[in-house]
Amino acid sequence: MKIKSLLNYLIIIITLFSGCKSISSFQIETINPAQINFPGSFNKIMFLNLENDFNNDAEIDTALYKMITNELSLGFIDGFKQTPNIDSTNFIFYRQIVDKELVYKYDTVNWYGLETLKSAYETDIVIVIDSIVLEMDSGEETNLYTYPEEFYIYRALDIKIYWNVYDVYERKLLDKYTYTDTLLWDATGTDIRQLRKDFPSVIQSVKEACYFAALDYSARVFPKWEAETRYYFFNGNNDLIKAADFVRKDEWEKASEIWVKYVTDTDNEIASRVCFNLAVASEMSGKFDDAIFWAQKSYERKEKTRTYYYILVLKNRKIEYDKIKKQL
Repeated sequence: MKIKSLLNYLIIIITLFSGCKSISSFQIETINPAQINFPGSFNKIMFLNLENDFNNDAEIDTALYKMITNELSLGFIDGFKQTPNIDSTNFIFYRQIVDKELVYKYDTVNWYGLETLKSAYETDIVIVIDSIVLEMDSGEETNLYTYPEEFYIYRALDIKIYWNVYDVYERKLLDKYTYTDTLLWDATGTDIRQLRKDFPSVIQSVKEACYFAALDYSARVFPKWEAETRYYFFNGNNDLIKAADFVRKDEWEKASEIWVKYVTDTDNEIASRVCFNLAVASEMSGKFDDAIFWAQKSYERKEKTRTYYYILVLKNRKIEYDKIKKQL
């Protein structure tokens, strides 16, 4: 489904912009807000894994606990690389086996226990894993109708993690989330021994599932950088060509001084183009109200699908910007 959606999206983009030789594109980085009300001010963040009985036999699986907790930590570390305000210096990985009563007592949050962590480690945000459920299905199949015989080997690993995020300073729950995913490995060939040799081990599969679980969850709870594409018109008359030279030098103000001369031009195409460009220039300056104004002016002069969608993008960015200001 994700592949199909991506292909549909690419078809739309190609349809909108193919043949538009007057349009140039460039990449920008925007900050997407966290999906939770992540506080903009904090000292340190701590990660606690309360799950230590993976076989459900009332025994602590020390080796498995260390391996899984380490992979979760690595996933978070790589997740930090996409965030504007968090790195390994203000994130604490509590790698020791944790007594659950440190976090929960009598089926309620043990704020006193969490505050002892705050006092000891200066941490006021705690990310907690309550439980991890791993289920695996694997097997081998033989196709007897081919010569030589063809073998198929597969493994499916279901992972479910129950996450909670606590603001210790405010004594409140920031997020309660159940993460689920299924990872599949498979291979085909005529040499079953070689297939088994090359196939990832169960340990490798568990590591990969845990790593991506933490990486995915970090994208939910932290603001993150994301690359986006923007477009501007560089052609239409000699002045627009001149303005494009300023854009390539990242001199948006000088380019805008040229574009603004044509916002009331009798040629609707020219007026629509310069208004669109002024919207882009305003967005580059973080002036989202101005950007929306100019994008709407562009659409009024000439209704274009690309302009309509850009207006939606700008309105969404304005909403996200208001959230981001509270999270940074």
